[in-house]
Amino acid sequence: MMLTGQADLSDAIAAVNQGQVFRFLTKPCPPEVLVRTLGAALEQHRLITVEQELLEKTLHGAIGVLSEILSLVNPPAFGRANRIARYVRHMAEKLKLPEVWQFELAAMLSQIGCVTVPADVLDKFYAAEPLSPPEERMLFSQSMLGCHLLARIPRLEAVAAMIAGQNTAWRHRTGPEAVASGAQLLKVALDFDEFLVRGADAESALARMRTSKDYNPAFLSALEEFQVEALRSESRMVDLAHLRTGMIIKVDVRSKSGLLLLANGQEVTDSAITRLKSSSWTTGVVEPISVIVPHGVSKSANLPSASPFQ
Repeated sequence: MMLTGQADLSDAIAAVNQGQVFRFLTKPCPPEVLVRTLGAALEQHRLITVEQELLEKTLHGAIGVLSEILSLVNPPAFGRANRIARYVRHMAEKLKLPEVWQFELAAMLSQIGCVTVPADVLDKFYAAEPLSPPEERMLFSQSMLGCHLLARIPRLEAVAAMIAGQNTAWRHRTGPEAVASGAQLLKVALDFDEFLVRGADAESALARMRTSKDYNPAFLSALEEFQVEALRSESRMVDLAHLRTGMIIKVDVRSKSGLLLLANGQEVTDSAITRLKSSSWTTGVVEPISVIVPHGVSKSANLPSASPFQ
């Protein structure tokens, strides 16, 4: 708000257009006008705050529930989405990008199109087995399907566009800067994860990616720091009774009949623990379970630990 005793029309226009002034008042200003204006400003602030909270918390929570449900239906795809989300969150925060929540949502939903990909094709990909050209096209096209699904949700148009562009090289970026950055975050995270899935270590994967113009060098540098922070994590073998939310599955968890229950990279949630317990009462669960315990996550005492990169 601006309250001034010396102003002409051009000053007022400049203040509103360039200074993002909510109200422009001139002196003398009656007290009742000033009070009403302050009330209107507070109401405007409340509306903006509520809308931001809706986007960042309510929508984020709803999408989180959706992702968790889908992760139980397709553990490999959404185990990968969990890994991608951690990479993207880390890069966005290190780069101090605005509205990180959009990039997190895009990462969480980056694999939603995989619900239409046959399970055997996904199994081959996650097992690092070669895919036929039709299978590669099928897997590649899942990003556009995900985009079409999400574009129907109000306020997720930018997130949908990021997912659509997750296979686009940095040098070919188009569209708004936020969308281009989001798409590049996804591409860096996805390609890095694919290198790891196919047996490369983090250092060699990043070294190979640095030789390509497909990636923003600043994003690669930010991702490199993720490996340093990973050293603060701890690998453990735990039984089901000691599994805790926030732990990350390190090796696929299967029932004793061979059914995949939780995939490598999935973050343990309450519903995931409930599913494992249900399976333990029926077919049984292969134990102990290999997990990564991030710094700050509660862990059970008197359990063996190992190197986080073992």
